[in-house]
Amino acid sequence: MNKILSIFIVVLLFAVGCGQQKEEKKETKADNK
Repeated sequence: MNKILSIFIVVLLFAVGCGQQKEEKKETKADNK
């Protein structure tokens, strides 16, 4: 169970990181306009 939980946390953090990068790209595009 501990291994599954640790993997789930890593995947969750990775997904959150990707989401933040996408939001930053959208903000930069809006600023350029």
